[in-house]
Amino acid sequence: MRHLIKPLTQLAGSTLVSRILGFMRDALMAHSFGNGMVTDAFIIAFRLPNLFRSLFAEGAFTSAFVPIYNQMRAKSGEQARQFASNIFWRLLVILAIFSLLAIIFMDKFIAITAVGFTNDPQKFHLTVQLAMITFPYLLCIFCASIGSSLLNSENKYYYGGFAPVLLNITMIFGMLLGIWAFLPLNGYILAVSVFIAGLIQASFIMFGCWRNGITLPKPQWVIDLPQKKFMLTIAPGIMGAGVVQINSVVSDMIATTIGEGAVSYLFYADRLVQLPLAILGIALGTIILQELSKNWANGDTKRAEDNTNNALICAQILAIPAGLALFFLAEPIIIILFERGAFTRANSINVANALQVFALALPLWINSKVLMPVFFARTNTKTPLKIALTTLIINGASAFILKDYFGHVGIAMGSLISALCNNILIFWVISRYEMVAIGPKTIFKIALFILLQIPFIAIYYYIMPLVDLHKLVNLALFMVGVGVLYLPILWFTIKNLRA
Repeated sequence: MRHLIKPLTQLAGSTLVSRILGFMRDALMAHSFGNGMVTDAFIIAFRLPNLFRSLFAEGAFTSAFVPIYNQMRAKSGEQARQFASNIFWRLLVILAIFSLLAIIFMDKFIAITAVGFTNDPQKFHLTVQLAMITFPYLLCIFCASIGSSLLNSENKYYYGGFAPVLLNITMIFGMLLGIWAFLPLNGYILAVSVFIAGLIQASFIMFGCWRNGITLPKPQWVIDLPQKKFMLTIAPGIMGAGVVQINSVVSDMIATTIGEGAVSYLFYADRLVQLPLAILGIALGTIILQELSKNWANGDTKRAEDNTNNALICAQILAIPAGLALFFLAEPIIIILFERGAFTRANSINVANALQVFALALPLWINSKVLMPVFFARTNTKTPLKIALTTLIINGASAFILKDYFGHVGIAMGSLISALCNNILIFWVISRYEMVAIGPKTIFKIALFILLQIPFIAIYYYIMPLVDLHKLVNLALFMVGVGVLYLPILWFTIKNLRA
């Protein structure tokens, strides 16, 4: 397990810095814009390139590219680099044409993805304008994504982990510049900051490749066997790997029909959940995909099975307490982070209600991120596609029904229900086809971690009410106390995994 812990620490550390800056960015955005037209418009505009980034640049692309690249790299590094070059240039041309068409027909895109905005011409027009500025970010992040995949294959995880930090720094600088220069805070400065950040991120990753001696030869435009295999793999993977992003878009589409502020409430709640999800699920999923693809390329099935079980345990010993902490401390966390300026107490309560539901889904989302590489490492993207389509329908139907009873919280409930169904399907397929064995020891340890949360819940309910201090002090005392009690459990588990 040591070979997983070291890169996980590097990637998780960079991700932690990025998410902390992300909170600062969101707090500044909440202070400046609150939960209104500008915030809703920018969230939808920024969601579009992020959706296609997950489908074409990171999620599906990485899932299809990494296993094939590592298989070829095990035989010939030169052929692997040629394959990478061919795929890079071919997809870059396709995405450039796609981006141009998307910008031209952006009003049609927004009419589909933000149905409720069509009833408000001013909000609809602003969203279209912002999306036209942010969409080219997709091209930049695609260049960064393929560079990160090449660096990760050489166990250089730092660059890919640090790139999102540059996005948050650029957006924070853009907002501060607007405030200091007394520019109108109408959302345009956020959109321009996103595009500039994309250029900076791509340049940083390319610098990392150059520094580590990773260069690509001239592309060969003839489609060979590895490229055909990649195309056949990425087609179903576009849906399979992007299930979380697609579900987010479906949720946003439904949220736009509820009323002003609903999109923002879900956005801020989702941002808080993304911290542990990125550090544990996405970071560990990135590493385990590299490891499993190398294991199966070398025929080491036992090592692949051990890596999967260890990754699952490693993720849940942090995901379970993180989810419970976000559930019980949702309101004070939101108040401390965001409640100032245009962000009111009513906003805090609405965001906290959605956050509590997302917190329950957190361990399930992380499970999915850790176990999906079991399919992708074998270049099997059809099974994740079937699972994704099923959970996508469940999410949309649940959110559409529950929104009439619970408003924006009903949409969060739809995400929770779909996450549960997603996990049930993944475990069922893995066990039925004996892809890897999730051992009884793994299940026992995860169950034990759940039981160990009872004392922490008791502390929250019976001891914390006796401490009548400022919310920030109460929150700090609780987090420090839980950390002190939980560290021995974490240390013992990690030590056992390394052994």
